[in-house]
Amino acid sequence: VSSPRESFAPPFQCHFRSLLRVFQAAASVQVFNRRVVPYYRTILAACALKFTEMKPENFCHLMQALSRLQYRDEKLITMLQKTALTWPTVPHKILVKAANSAAKLDLATQLWCKPLAIALCQAVCENTLIVKEFMNIKWITAVEMFDDSTMINYLYRAEAVKREQLSDLRYSRHLQVVELYVRLCKEEAVWQQLNDNVKEFLRDLRKDDESAEEERERLKEEKRLAEEKRRREINKYRKRLKKYGEDARPLAAKKTKTERLPMSCPFHREVSELLSSAGLQLMNGLKAGPFNLDMFHGPTNTVIEVCPEWQFYANTTHLTSRSRVRHMLIRKMGFNLALVPFQTWESLSIADDRLSWLSRHLPRHLRLPELIQERDTRREAAC
Repeated sequence: VSSPRESFAPPFQCHFRSLLRVFQAAASVQVFNRRVVPYYRTILAACALKFTEMKPENFCHLMQALSRLQYRDEKLITMLQKTALTWPTVPHKILVKAANSAAKLDLATQLWCKPLAIALCQAVCENTLIVKEFMNIKWITAVEMFDDSTMINYLYRAEAVKREQLSDLRYSRHLQVVELYVRLCKEEAVWQQLNDNVKEFLRDLRKDDESAEEERERLKEEKRLAEEKRRREINKYRKRLKKYGEDARPLAAKKTKTERLPMSCPFHREVSELLSSAGLQLMNGLKAGPFNLDMFHGPTNTVIEVCPEWQFYANTTHLTSRSRVRHMLIRKMGFNLALVPFQTWESLSIADDRLSWLSRHLPRHLRLPELIQERDTRREAAC
């Protein structure tokens, strides 16, 4: 029987692979609970004691888990420092995963991340990535890590992959965001250097190739398959009923498709309903390029974006790199952008306090204080 001292052994007595499995298990279900973040810090500190035993692949898997958990720590810089000289020698699959993780963790501007970015840029420019590895490059990685020449090579390779009909994987949204970034931020350096074939390829990504007739046929086929599946379930239930009688497992309830609402999250719904109650006319879920805008006020060309918890790194007020770049691109598109962070929203529990905060912090041209005053005047007159 193990002693209490052995039963409650500190985590640094574990093998580092066991510690990695803990992170990977939590990352696979993306546990964002604030109460478990201190445990991540403890486990990562235990991993740091094993850094000398870890290979670049292990560091990559650890970074990948941390990026899924959106957990940043100063030990990430140490990890990049220890692997700085190894990136040109690792398999490209590991290289791409590590670069994606570093970009998601907003490490691209760190000095010790430069060797990783250089190795990835070299692989892209030399065209040594196989198609699957190339397709796995995320848009945030391209935006944060690629220089101008690498971005040009990346877009030419993407067009070549499509032309050679090798793109059986779906990656259009990543390229749509990259195209938006290039056209807004790299007009002269990159966009004007592309030939007409690449530009046409990028434009085609934004088109809906499915005609109305094809859409109707697709819906008919989906309905037919659903009916066939339901008939099979009913037949199986009848057989169970005949064999087991009342003890037979009941027939599963028929699933009904619900209409997708233009609300990104409950937080979005709360803010939208509160502003609408004040008389502010908003459009929810408006599509702008590759993005769906939370709330849009047409007369003033203003976008109101909520910043829920998952847009921040764990237990910080630091926006994730993807949220930061998204907001930058929305501003570059010419919209007036206003942000509503969840920290402030949760600190105000009363609707009037929340509306008062919105009236003070949203742009003045929305005339929210005047709308609130007009609403209150109408209510008083009605009473």
